[in-house]
Amino acid sequence: MKVIKMHGQGNDYIFFDIDSEASFDDEHWKNLSIKLSNRKNSIGADGIVLIQNQKLEKKRAICCIRIFNADGTEAETCGTALRCVTYYLYKKFRKKLIVIQTISGEKDCQINRINKSITVNMGKVIFEKEQSVTLSSLSFGTNDGRDDNDELTIHGYCLNIGNPHFVTFDKELENKPAEIWQKTENHALFPQKTNVEYVQILNQKTIRIKIWERGSGFTLACGSGACASAFLAHKIFDLKKKIKVFVPGGHIFVTILDDDSCLLSGQVSFIGEITNGKYR
Repeated sequence: MKVIKMHGQGNDYIFFDIDSEASFDDEHWKNLSIKLSNRKNSIGADGIVLIQNQKLEKKRAICCIRIFNADGTEAETCGTALRCVTYYLYKKFRKKLIVIQTISGEKDCQINRINKSITVNMGKVIFEKEQSVTLSSLSFGTNDGRDDNDELTIHGYCLNIGNPHFVTFDKELENKPAEIWQKTENHALFPQKTNVEYVQILNQKTIRIKIWERGSGFTLACGSGACASAFLAHKIFDLKKKIKVFVPGGHIFVTILDDDSCLLSGQVSFIGEITNGKYR
């Protein structure tokens, strides 16, 4: 197998280019993701991605991917992984159109050959409901005047773009410690757990988000989270249809189409590759 590490705005994954003879079971990949994602005593990443069933057609390349988070759980989709795989397969096959199958469905991806920006149609954002999440009996830190038994209520919105998101504009959450974000991810209101984003509107074309990825914790970027956040800002606050999204690791662009689908655009970076035991 060829092993590659890439990132999009700091959201990094370890990618395995797998031929048809690879036959490891799911438990192997889950355990491997947990081991390799550890940033203190391993390679370090937000998870691993398997690139499988690659086919080359006249005008496009096709593959299937599976995504495992840092805690070993499997994700339905990932905007950063899709962009990285598109870049990798473009370099491999020289086709600017890449069709990628995920658990959440088929995604059409294209690369701009001039500036190497990758655009992914992430599919439709489904608005599910408004939701208030109440967290109790937590340590909120020593500087905000709360007792350990106080409650914190975060008002937000539940959306789905192939994976679940809880998006809030509530500044109460922004600077809370990881414990609070993790408790939100694991709240009983979210039986499948959820990604969490705090959104700050900067102007009618720009937002900034802070991200807690389900199964990986704080990350420097999240493609599906950027789409969910931009979509909600557009619908609620009438932002423009093309929105620049600042994430902790840089920026990406989201374009909201008339059918509520989102195009995610941005560049990715190649970190390194191991082939036949050699690193480059």
